Amino acid sequence: MLLNCKFLQNKVNIPYNENSPFKSLKMNKTSKYQDYFDISEVAQKALEYQPNFNTEKFIEAFHFADEAHTGQMRKDGTSPYIVHPIKVVENLMKIHADEDVLIAALLHDVPEDTSRTIEEIEIKFGKTIAFLVEGITKLSKVHYRNAMPARQVESLKKLLLHSAKDPRIILIKLADRLHNMQTLTHVKDPSKRLRIARETLEIYVPMANLLGIQDIKTKLEDLCFKHIFPTEYSQINRRIKFLERSRQNKTKRTIQSIKDLLEKDKVQAETYERKKVLYRIYLKMSISGITIDQLENRIPLRIIVDTIPQCYQVLGIIHSHFNPKINKFRDYIANPKANGYQSIHTSIFGPEKLLTEIQIRTKQMDIESAYGIASNYWNNSPDQKSVINDKRSKWVARIVEVEKGLNKNEEFLENIKDDILKNRIFVYTPQGRGIDLPEGATIIDFAYAIHTDIGNHALRASVNGNNMPITTELKTNDIVKIITSPTTSPDIFWLSFAKTNFAKKNIKQQLKKANRKEKINKGKVRLQKELDLNGLGLLKDINIKKLLRSIAESHIAKKKISSLEDILICISEGEIRASEITSLIKKTKQATDEKKNHGIMVNIKIIGQNRLQLLREIADVIYRHSLDMEYLKGWTDKNNSAFFSSRIRIHDTQATRHLFDELEQIRGVTTVYRASKKGLIISALISSVTFIAWIVHPLIIRMLIETTLGQNRLALNIIINAGIIGLLLLVIVSTSTIQKYFPLIRNKKRLWLIVFSVPALAMLVLITEMLYFDLNLSLMTIFIEATIIYSYLVFSFINFRRHTK
Repeated sequence: MLLNCKFLQNKVNIPYNENSPFKSLKMNKTSKYQDYFDISEVAQKALEYQPNFNTEKFIEAFHFADEAHTGQMRKDGTSPYIVHPIKVVENLMKIHADEDVLIAALLHDVPEDTSRTIEEIEIKFGKTIAFLVEGITKLSKVHYRNAMPARQVESLKKLLLHSAKDPRIILIKLADRLHNMQTLTHVKDPSKRLRIARETLEIYVPMANLLGIQDIKTKLEDLCFKHIFPTEYSQINRRIKFLERSRQNKTKRTIQSIKDLLEKDKVQAETYERKKVLYRIYLKMSISGITIDQLENRIPLRIIVDTIPQCYQVLGIIHSHFNPKINKFRDYIANPKANGYQSIHTSIFGPEKLLTEIQIRTKQMDIESAYGIASNYWNNSPDQKSVINDKRSKWVARIVEVEKGLNKNEEFLENIKDDILKNRIFVYTPQGRGIDLPEGATIIDFAYAIHTDIGNHALRASVNGNNMPITTELKTNDIVKIITSPTTSPDIFWLSFAKTNFAKKNIKQQLKKANRKEKINKGKVRLQKELDLNGLGLLKDINIKKLLRSIAESHIAKKKISSLEDILICISEGEIRASEITSLIKKTKQATDEKKNHGIMVNIKIIGQNRLQLLREIADVIYRHSLDMEYLKGWTDKNNSAFFSSRIRIHDTQATRHLFDELEQIRGVTTVYRASKKGLIISALISSVTFIAWIVHPLIIRMLIETTLGQNRLALNIIINAGIIGLLLLVIVSTSTIQKYFPLIRNKKRLWLIVFSVPALAMLVLITEMLYFDLNLSLMTIFIEATIIYSYLVFSFINFRRHTK
């Protein structure tokens, strides 16, 4: 089928001749793309907004891609593969993408899925287009055939590093991902569909958001929502459509009322109902805890005007005629979001007595909101350099810094998710200097963002006039004053709260400056704390050889580790997380008692110096980290020491670790530990048995004396000494249990005083029984028993002190 080339000629004034690139469109008889699109119409769309668009080059690229993909089909099994690049091109045309981007989009799958190479593309279409295509191209499937997740991460890393030089690569990738999500139902494997949807939501939706392209972002969000939570998607979709139908007439009357008011004041404006994003509704429902039936019927409107003064004029008109809901007012014109978004948000109780959510913005703001960085293409004289240099793409350059020094794919993903791809917040110094940070950033990140020395010596901070620990999470518009101390230096736990790569890098640099002995001691304290958190007992009881083999197999360390000291040094330097070691010890990445949906129950003990509002601060921290709190009890002693006990449900051991680290930052708190339920049960059982045995011991001896067995000196010696040894063994087991499960008292002197006193007490009881019952026992045997027992206890004490120094 010949395409209507003369039609295209008439519309865009292309000279038609025998050598026209459109003439050759009848080539490639095996291709049936003509059933799916008209390439002349595709080219026409580009010419409509790019008068100087190089049609010949575009058509040549189309031929090249079509021939390369010959015989390849899409996942639906019916459409030729070339349909996909064309759909990507059409998605990019909606944002008015430039010529290089459109041609690169045509070719973006050629090097990955065909025998054609990047070098061929460079020869035919130039270095710029070849660079754009190379950034999109995934790494070889052959090289990563046994490690596909690694291939995905490395390909993402390659994409982002190329995008640091030319962010237009991300535009192509977003358009590509949008079409893949629109056709995701054709992927047969449900697990693969879910993986792709989750990857899109975690990686590509934040990218679109940071570039300010809300048009693509919202489409991707709802497509991901549909595949990840299909039931919830269907329920909310039905509910929203029902609400839209039920308020249809009220919406029309509300729009007309607002139009009449604006016309009365001679304000030229466009007022219309805006479409709600289902995924955003789902998130709000999840946060507020409301059900589908509790969704309020609200009218979402948007008002578009010409100038910024008109935005405020419209706001004044609306507020003067309708009651506004004060806590719903946001002025993003005066205070734009980090991605450049500008608009006025307000909610009013409209003429139909329904809550009406209104966005007021200029036409330029509307274009900026929809297309973000791509809005540069909509200027009167668009220039690709304006897209490349747009401030909304500056975050891409930080990818290079994140990638440096990271040898693990997991670390790279974790860093870009925590630091780069998060929503941004603006936090201010008392002098009014604005600091751009990722959502979830803490005072630690803020301190390092101001200056490295301030970060290294940060003690606490004043946030909006309130004293807060440096682990406190910040919010947009917070005013923060850092309080420093020359004696303060970074601690290992800071890495758990730092979100920015810059802060983490500087913390690690400071940790490495400590001497070897300090590193070993700090690593030992941190690892033992993690062992206590997971109920894994004492460090001295760990099989080090087995652990070293597991570390070597897991490749969690950058350098070779050959001893326990190497492990402790790596932990103290922040190269290995103590939690990674405990995961290897447990031979699983998740604690055996953790429930994915319901969390774990944790008993917490907190000790500190009592002061005003200490209980409130502890309760606030626990409330923020826990899923549920059964109780929180507190009491004091005569020395003004404060003791707190709480039982909570929390997500997992990692969340517990963060909770403990933050509790320890509260002024006055000295000790935080997890009370082991298992340890309590074992200790209670052993203590009960020991107490009962000591009580009934004299009674048993008296019964033995009254029997014929009591007349046999040897038998009596064996029975009585066996009882004494049994009692002592119970004490030793009880002591071991306390050391293993109760970190608060394991290093206390009184514990060892009790341990050494018990054998003496046992001997005293035995001697008393000998005198009282006139027993004829071997004093030599008793002496030997005492010597053996005390030798064992002394050895245990020396060994324990050696491991806890």
